[in-house]
Amino acid sequence: MLSRYGMTFDKSAIVTLSGSPRWHIAQEIIASHQVDLDPHHLAAEKTRTVEAMLLDSVRPLPLIDVVKAYHGRRLMAR
Repeated sequence: MLSRYGMTFDKSAIVTLSGSPRWHIAQEIIASHQVDLDPHHLAAEKTRTVEAMLLDSVRPLPLIDVVKAYHGRRLMAR
């Protein structure tokens, strides 16, 4: 996604930002490239991109069918 803006990220720098809000990470990437972008917009775009990727490739485990079949009929956890 960053390549659309001619940017990359340094994995080691991102690790130090682990747990930070997405907009803050975006702000650091923007600052390191000295570009004029809204960090909240960039973070939202990243979220949409990841969601689209996940919706295309992630499928629920078959176990979900068992849960659905017994939901409301059997105690599943205590």
